Amino acid sequence: MHIIIQKLTSGWNLNAAIPTVNIVLKDLNTHWRRRQMKPDYFFIGWCHEDNHDKVWGAIKINDVDAFDSNYVSFWGRRGKKLQTKIYEDKSRYEMNVICGKKEAKGYKEIDFKKLNEVYPDFEKDLEKMAFWAQFKV
Repeated sequence: MHIIIQKLTSGWNLNAAIPTVNIVLKDLNTHWRRRQMKPDYFFIGWCHEDNHDKVWGAIKINDVDAFDSNYVSFWGRRGKKLQTKIYEDKSRYEMNVICGKKEAKGYKEIDFKKLNEVYPDFEKDLEKMAFWAQFKV
């Protein structure tokens, strides 16, 4: 894209370059839609001590700038409706502190594969929730 803009300013015919720019933008939009279909999991925790069986996690929704992003956290008993909270303009460090507090409360970080073993419908529930959370920010 940068090369196209340089060539446009250095004398290319604008009308000839427009189809190329449109193709590049279309490819970027397609890439963005594909990227948005899968949540960007920041942390997934599972607490299964005593008679607890619950999950808590965070998904990165989008970048605000080079340092901060918007996140949505989710929590609930496994198999029940997940609750959510939006964290706006949080740095990665701030989110690590929040996740660390959850680990101190007994949530063990697990990977997505393990989560699918213990809560098979989790990804469907999470994708729906992450999609709607984008409109709250």
